[in-house]
Amino acid sequence: MDAMEHEPFQDGPTDVGDLLPELIAPAAPLVEADSDTEAEAGGGRRAVQSRLKTSHSRTQLTTSDRLEYLWRTHNYISGTFRLADAKAAVTIVVATSLIGSLYAAGLHKFFICWPPTCWSSLAWLAASSFLLLALALLFGAWTVYPRLWNTKQVDYIYWEQILAHSAGVDYWEAFHSESAEALARSLSTNIHTIALLCKHKYRALRVATWFALLGG
Repeated sequence: MDAMEHEPFQDGPTDVGDLLPELIAPAAPLVEADSDTEAEAGGGRRAVQSRLKTSHSRTQLTTSDRLEYLWRTHNYISGTFRLADAKAAVTIVVATSLIGSLYAAGLHKFFICWPPTCWSSLAWLAASSFLLLALALLFGAWTVYPRLWNTKQVDYIYWEQILAHSAGVDYWEAFHSESAEALARSLSTNIHTIALLCKHKYRALRVATWFALLGG
């Protein structure tokens, strides 16, 4: 029994002092091995991210992605279109209220009962106010007035071109025969038309607002 207990120590170092250098300073520290592993893992992640970025930059938009982008743009331009009409309606209401207030105050009598050569400064001021407010009404109404027109191009959104087909079945057959690229081009044309109308609407709205402010 004593021989078996001491047998494993015969193959190892004969002195405990021989074990101290290995216990104190191991030949391959675990900390350095872990840092090397983390560095390799980090480099691998960076390489994968670089490949993903390169692959993403080379990815082309599909037709469905383009259509989705165009429809989002269409919704944005349509909202701007409606906002111009709402602002014009407010301008019309304000101008109408001011004209009613001036008329109720009897300021129109200063320039109606006498010729312009006999008008006083108050009469000229009242006449100018009525004129400017009337112009604000006209430009506000022109802003609200729809001015969509037939673009003579393929368009399956504008109502006049939709009604140009004799029946819904004809409209569906014409629509079904078009390619996705042609439909995207048609939607782009419609967006450009609405954007052009927005430009005219806001120009008229700006004039109407200034006339209403000056007249008031």
